[in-house]
Amino acid sequence: MASIDFGTAHLYPDWWSQTPEWGVKWINEHADLMDKHNKPFILEEYGLLNKENRWPIYKSWLDAIYQRKLSGDNYWMLGGMMSDGKYYPDYDGFTINREDKWAVLLMAHARDMLLLNTTAVSSSCSMSFLPTIVKK
Repeated sequence: MASIDFGTAHLYPDWWSQTPEWGVKWINEHADLMDKHNKPFILEEYGLLNKENRWPIYKSWLDAIYQRKLSGDNYWMLGGMMSDGKYYPDYDGFTINREDKWAVLLMAHARDMLLLNTTAVSSSCSMSFLPTIVKK
């Protein structure tokens, strides 16, 4: 493990014949391994196809990421407005755009992770990109 700088994992329970709730166990198992070897861990990609169930499941995953003080996480996939004024197509069923209700959860998590992983946030650091509902 000395030659390994950090660990990453993906989390796609829909594709792995696992329940969405299993994701917290997956996160904790990987965090335990990285803690054992004193290595940073990033949940590099994750997503859930069932849009009706996303809020409580994503909340549980994001809470686990925060509570375990992971080095970071990257949601798959954040979409946006293209130059033609249309949103990037949701080709795989995971895309979230800023206006989607789940985006607020991800933005709040990003703020929390920034504060968790920043030893001193400068007074000049602006979080104006976050919707008012997300700001503390």
